[in-house]
Amino acid sequence: MTTETITRPVPTALWSKDHWSTFAYAETTAVERQPLALERMRCDSSRHPLLVSGRMSDTGGTKYPTRLKDSVEVDDHDDWDCLNDAQAAGFLKILGLPKGLLDTFSPGGKGKIHPNLPRKQHSLGFEWSGKPTVKFTELGQEVAALLRQHKQAGGMFGTFCWPKENPDE
Repeated sequence: MTTETITRPVPTALWSKDHWSTFAYAETTAVERQPLALERMRCDSSRHPLLVSGRMSDTGGTKYPTRLKDSVEVDDHDDWDCLNDAQAAGFLKILGLPKGLLDTFSPGGKGKIHPNLPRKQHSLGFEWSGKPTVKFTELGQEVAALLRQHKQAGGMFGTFCWPKENPDE
């Protein structure tokens, strides 16, 4: 795998397994009208310290890059960044987080939030519920339906393409 510097937000044409599986999980929570479970999200504590929770999110300082098409990996990019990319693509809205909490798109993964802040306290000093949700747009619902069809036909997250590379398929 090669690690590259990718412009952010990551264009949907480059998305692979990590983006699409996070997108599918978010859609499941939207359908079930449930918050995103922080412990289900791959979270880099140096990028999103207020969103680290549970065993899956606690990477112990290990960095897990996001896998893109053509065996490319992007460093300093976790599931929250994947959701932020989905929001930038117009697929969904992330709700229930303090404004600016996910705005960590500066080079080198240096975010605007100090990593030593107490959990659930934003840098502006107010508390938040810790229960983020997503709301899908019409476009996001269309893409989610296509992704479900792709998976039901035996496809994998990593082979799904949006926009479709061959619109006649």
